[in-house]
Amino acid sequence: MAKKSADEYSPDALAKLAIQAINESATSTKAYALGAHAEHTWGIPIPSLAFQWVIGGCNVFPCQRYLSVSGEPKSFKSTLMIELLTWHVLANGLGYAIDNESKSSASMLEAMTWWRLTPEQQAMLIFKETASVEEWMKVTTAAIDLAKKVGYREKGKRIPFFVSIDSLTGKASESEQEEVAKEGMAAARGFPVRASQITRYIETMQLLGATCSVGYVRHLKQAIDAQASHGPPQKRETGGSAANFKASLSLRITKLGGTEYATHAGMPHPSIPSLGHPLIIESNMSCLGPDKRKLQVDLLWQYVDPTGGEGPRRQIMKYDWDGALGRLLWSYKYDPKFCQNQGIYAYDKERLDKLLYFVQEGSKYIKCEELGLSGATHTEFGHAIEANPEVRAKVSTLLDIVQYKSVQDVDLDEQGLIGGG
Repeated sequence: MAKKSADEYSPDALAKLAIQAINESATSTKAYALGAHAEHTWGIPIPSLAFQWVIGGCNVFPCQRYLSVSGEPKSFKSTLMIELLTWHVLANGLGYAIDNESKSSASMLEAMTWWRLTPEQQAMLIFKETASVEEWMKVTTAAIDLAKKVGYREKGKRIPFFVSIDSLTGKASESEQEEVAKEGMAAARGFPVRASQITRYIETMQLLGATCSVGYVRHLKQAIDAQASHGPPQKRETGGSAANFKASLSLRITKLGGTEYATHAGMPHPSIPSLGHPLIIESNMSCLGPDKRKLQVDLLWQYVDPTGGEGPRRQIMKYDWDGALGRLLWSYKYDPKFCQNQGIYAYDKERLDKLLYFVQEGSKYIKCEELGLSGATHTEFGHAIEANPEVRAKVSTLLDIVQYKSVQDVDLDEQGLIGGG
């Protein structure tokens, strides 16, 4: 058969031949045109516009991807993981909370879930305490294998999995660090072996073929090899370089001083006093959009009487994402330092006024005629936006949130669930 001349291959025909040749030679995923990548990107819906913004501007938490959360001790890294686990359950999913440090509080786990999940949904959160790095690896592998076994399901009945590992290095790292501080670092003690073990596992971890994502908590430690400076000591995440490389999103949490509220509109029982801590969530690295974004969100808790008035009071813990959104928009318009640090210019402020006009009342209260608000707190302002679909869409446009489909709505490839976000 005569060969075709080069002129007979149009760019479109040549591209189709290239995709066909690739798919015939490799079977792990299917190749497709780069312009169709959005059709192969999906995840679970993120209910908070503020969180969508801080991770880079994405409306879904992508499936088949890795998340790293780091921070100082007691900076509520674990609670953010529980929040993400809960979002997966609310999206008809299953969550694994792996505690590799023996420090999770049963009251904290319950406090973040009982008031917003049904008993059936709570049963979809699996808790497992592990005693070593080797054990969390086995549990994680079993969870991913189950996610792959569940496989293809029709729209609306898919089961997104999320595996949370708290933490990569585990409780042994604290005693080992004390030993290093006393006796110095020596290869014979096996510390490099542990880091290499974690790196090797993460490098070989494979999520293709499953509606599954993995998150891992990492501790911050002082970078002893960092260049000396007059500022605060530089910190870096533990767990090996592969944990940085593999993560599509790396968040760093900083805890600020405590706060007290006699009343708080963002809590399930607004009239009951609340306590909490403002947290700064920074997207240290992000493949979803611009990184180095910083968002302040309050983590609050309150104690409520049991139903019927009998028994001990119950604790509620809640992230005030509405307040974070209200504060973010207020900062867009009235905080020059925030705008300078986050690259927000007069052009962005003009867009804000065109899409949603509001003014400051008093200290930091807000008046917005479109939402019917006067003297509103940041939380009330953010809640009104989230509750109004038309205004929410405007704010999403302002924040440049990229829209992808939910895992429940996308057309998945039955042979391997190809193309996670």
